[in-house]
Amino acid sequence: MSDFYMILNRRELLTQQQREELISIPFEKDEHQMSVFYMLSIDDIEIINKHRKDFNILGFAIQLALLRYPGCSISNIKNIPYLAVKYIAYQLYLEPEVFNLYAEMDFN
Repeated sequence: MSDFYMILNRRELLTQQQREELISIPFEKDEHQMSVFYMLSIDDIEIINKHRKDFNILGFAIQLALLRYPGCSISNIKNIPYLAVKYIAYQLYLEPEVFNLYAEMDFN
């Protein structure tokens, strides 16, 4: 491999702040946008409900939602807005607070 390509491989395209902004959830208070990205289908709910405990059900649903938008896993997002958790929990008839048990799990 030439020196030119090795230099390109080491160059950072985005700063840490830009990467965080890219994978953040920007519509904390916009329920319309949450519904566009985080509305669960009947098929989604059927798969999600195969998990046994409420915190696993909600955690899996949030994982699924985050994989769709912004396209990364839960371990890559530092702050998941409470309103997003609440929006997803509401669709599953769960209390959003059960997510705290799931969030304590180590995904790294």
